[in-house]
Amino acid sequence: MDSDRRAPRSTAPRAGVHDLGVASASPFIVFAALTKSSAQQKLDRGIEQASGLYEQVKAFESARAYVPDTTRRRRSPEEVVYVSRAIERERPPDEWPLILGEIVHNLRSSLDHVIYAQASRSSRGTQFPVFLDPGKFQVKGMPRLRNVPSNVKTTVESLQPFNVTPNAPERDWLWVLHDLWNTDKHRNLTTVATSVQVPLVSYVHPNTTTLVTEWADRKPLHDGTHVVTATVSGPGAEDAALDPHFTYQVTVEGLPLRGSLSKIVRATFDAVHRCETGVAPPDESFFKVWSPFQTAMGK
Repeated sequence: MDSDRRAPRSTAPRAGVHDLGVASASPFIVFAALTKSSAQQKLDRGIEQASGLYEQVKAFESARAYVPDTTRRRRSPEEVVYVSRAIERERPPDEWPLILGEIVHNLRSSLDHVIYAQASRSSRGTQFPVFLDPGKFQVKGMPRLRNVPSNVKTTVESLQPFNVTPNAPERDWLWVLHDLWNTDKHRNLTTVATSVQVPLVSYVHPNTTTLVTEWADRKPLHDGTHVVTATVSGPGAEDAALDPHFTYQVTVEGLPLRGSLSKIVRATFDAVHRCETGVAPPDESFFKVWSPFQTAMGK
């Protein structure tokens, strides 16, 4: 961005001397810059940490850390019950909640830094407000934007959850970030409980039926967690081959961790870029710095 454009302090968003849309030599650095704003530094650090955690979680989810242990109980010649429980071969690392707390802090702080830098006169109350309700935003949020240029105020309001996802503002990713940030101030995030995603049962035998009476869809996993109970009945029940199995994912406060990280990072990247430049970032500028994004989009 041309530094001459920063001169009219009261009207134009301000940023460091750099091109906001081009990545540097590092795959994790968001902005190519000789001088970066503090918002960009916080954002860079958060993205670097998020990318690292994303890859660790991906490896954990592919490592068969939880496998089924199935027992077979014969009720009669034509009825056999299978009960499957999880065996925990590897726990999620204890440091993940702490790493995630640092990620959330850096990303959320980048939003506050970008607003503080825009204010002609800053105070401790100058920050990026995030509200679910438009009335509360006007009463409590707008005072936090005092001395910030009007076009930046308009940008911030457009990014509020009640405008981005009006039918379900609590699902907006800036709100999710803000909520995780507040939670992490008081306790470790409940990360990283693992949960059963889709328990499955396969069998091969004619003249039988299989009834799944219990299964633990999206249930937190621990060693011994009950995963599925299935009853095979019919003349061929004793000869049936039943193979309960399941997949799992890592969650944070009940949300899929990898998919949530991708969307939170994207929302924060977009907000910082809009506040500093007044325009939305091109997709390619984000893809260059968040390589996991393309594989996370439908997860």
